[in-house]
Amino acid sequence: MKAVLIFLLVIPILVQGQHQGIKFSNFDTWDQLLDSARITQKFIFIDCYATWCKPCHFMDDSILSQKEIGEFMNSKFINVKVQMNKLKTDPPYIKSWYLIAETIGSKYMVTGYPTYLILDHNGVLVYNAAGIYDTPEKFIAKISKTFNKHEVYFFLLNQLNGGSQDANLRKKLLEAAMDVHDMEMINKLKKEQIESF
Repeated sequence: MKAVLIFLLVIPILVQGQHQGIKFSNFDTWDQLLDSARITQKFIFIDCYATWCKPCHFMDDSILSQKEIGEFMNSKFINVKVQMNKLKTDPPYIKSWYLIAETIGSKYMVTGYPTYLILDHNGVLVYNAAGIYDTPEKFIAKISKTFNKHEVYFFLLNQLNGGSQDANLRKKLLEAAMDVHDMEMINKLKKEQIESF
């Protein structure tokens, strides 16, 4: 009886500890996700993962579950996990997102896991933070770049495509392209640098 009482007292503490990190929401459709972001005026954070991905499991268990990550992410983002691979044993909710996962993978150039995408409330890619981070502080620092338009690749790319003549733009864009692993843009900008000498 005493063991049962201790067990019943410990369970709520364990469960509470498990919910300190990022709170991921489920949406039936892509449009519902966008609508939620519009209503709350938050960015969308998408954790693109694969079930077989060990770095994804590390991030879930060691980084994304941390209290400080939860406080930061839950206050600024609508958070969604999207499984990018398919298993016969997937639950109905995961299966209902198969097509959306395929679209996300091709539209936002998801080439490895984990990939963390940040979208605005219209579904426009703002930042791609692919990779693993060994501390919550490094993860927050990376994600915080979302809020600095002078460092965000996609804002800089839009400036370039809009005809900006800022002399430092190409340098900033190259650094940002390296940050998001856009090899095509990196090669293009390096070629332009070589040809300008």
